[in-house]
Amino acid sequence: MDRGELARSKGSSIEIKCRNCAHLDRYHPNEIYKKQNHRMNLVYLIITFALAIGSTIFFTNSYFEKSLFGFTITLASLSLPFAIYFIMHRAELSRVKRFNRYKVK
Repeated sequence: MDRGELARSKGSSIEIKCRNCAHLDRYHPNEIYKKQNHRMNLVYLIITFALAIGSTIFFTNSYFEKSLFGFTITLASLSLPFAIYFIMHRAELSRVKRFNRYKVK
């Protein structure tokens, strides 16, 4: 979602309630900025570490252990979760940049 879609769905004046004092203010869509969700990044990173550790343990305990194929599988099981994490992280950053770059007239 960008500011244009936000303005079309909520109008040119958006009411936002303060989390601390519960004061209700109206803002123009250009005054609203999106921030990166650090909690989701933490969740993605925890899942990535769990997948990497679990798949490494699984593949090193298998019969591929002492071969080049086993080494390749172990390396892939470590790198694939991290590659997925970085792809998701980069997608989140591009969504934040796209929202903050677009201005409503």
